[in-house]
Amino acid sequence: MIALLDCNNFYVSCERLFNRKLIGKPVVVLSNNDGCVISRSNEAKKLGILMGEPFFKIKNRVKSLGIHVYSSNYSFYGDMSKRVMRTIKNYCDHVEVYSIDEAFINLEKIKECEYFCYNLKKRILKFTGIPVSIGISQTKTLSKIANKFAKDSEKNDIKINYKGVYKINCDENLDSILKLIDIRDIWGIGKRLSIYFKELGFNSAFDLKKMNQNFARQKKGILVQKTILELKGMKCYEISDNNNDKRKSICVSRSFGQKLTKYEDIREALVLYVQKASEKLRRYNLYCGIVNVFLKTSNYEKKYYKNSVSYVFKEPTSDSRQIWLESDKLLKSIYLRGYEFNKVGVILTDLKEKKQIQSFLFGNNDLNNKKSFEENSKLMSVMDEINRKFGEGKIRLSSDSVGRFKKAQKSKESERKWFMKSDFSSPCYTTKWCDIPFVNTN
Repeated sequence: MIALLDCNNFYVSCERLFNRKLIGKPVVVLSNNDGCVISRSNEAKKLGILMGEPFFKIKNRVKSLGIHVYSSNYSFYGDMSKRVMRTIKNYCDHVEVYSIDEAFINLEKIKECEYFCYNLKKRILKFTGIPVSIGISQTKTLSKIANKFAKDSEKNDIKINYKGVYKINCDENLDSILKLIDIRDIWGIGKRLSIYFKELGFNSAFDLKKMNQNFARQKKGILVQKTILELKGMKCYEISDNNNDKRKSICVSRSFGQKLTKYEDIREALVLYVQKASEKLRRYNLYCGIVNVFLKTSNYEKKYYKNSVSYVFKEPTSDSRQIWLESDKLLKSIYLRGYEFNKVGVILTDLKEKKQIQSFLFGNNDLNNKKSFEENSKLMSVMDEINRKFGEGKIRLSSDSVGRFKKAQKSKESERKWFMKSDFSSPCYTTKWCDIPFVNTN
């Protein structure tokens, strides 16, 4: 059996963790630049707030309904996610972290899987404060569906043995459950495919299960065929070990808080992104062979512009200095005056482990080259360690005059135009010393 564990309204649950006044109140969390709604409490859902709604369209309605609004706080959410996943791994041998708030769990060696998952759910709530729901079945696709019923058992009038945990048994209640699931809500189908299948008369998960596999593969490929097999209870996707997954690229980019025209402002943002990407590279013990820089305007601009350019290193590197020197040149080559840009980013590709690095044939002799390589690696390690200990941007490249992604709270410095909008941001309760809550013992 496979279980899908999903944190309930994860971003909202994180905000409620250190602000208990939000419990029972309608709450929404916004995407980057306070753009769209990406997380809603159940109370906000009942008030008609939809997922993905642009905030500017519902701003007045949110205010009149008394809905609490928060900007996304990813460093805080990411830290809470690690705590949840660490708790799961303490009790389960085979876990695949699927996203920031989801994980697949292999339950093959667990006899009373529903009771086990219910206890796991209680432990996660106790140790992290995050409520979760768990769906159980024979395949990943069916466990996704089971998780939906674990969350909405009362709404769907489904009888469950343990609150927040639901198991689909392929021998008993499978077809009756699949008839309640819209084809659009099936994992791997989505909006576009659902429109195509509904035009053919396939409206539910049960209808898709009965579809001819050869026809599905011929028209929409092998992935749709696998989805049909999984709906029938035949496992097509195994639990993978994330530790063995090799990263193929690292991308760091942000949309600007305001549209930028000056090269200096864009360069100021890019140097920060390059350092962040390089730090991630070293965290995974990898070295990049290619750096790509892209720059674009909004898709809705009349004067639309988008461009990207790459540089291939003679030898793979993880040195922030080398990556920035080339990135700076790349940005100069694609920047044009007279455009209002809304995004810049850096992508590191052709990633290799240290043992895979091949020395440049026409470089210095091997001894000097190896010594220089080791010295650069040690310098970068010291830099990362100091920044981890004392805070982001404490040691940085001389071109970086900011050292962080957003304006520091209670700071009198002038705000950078490229900083993302975060007018409703909460403190980073678990990732910044200055934001750790004080406990009143009186």
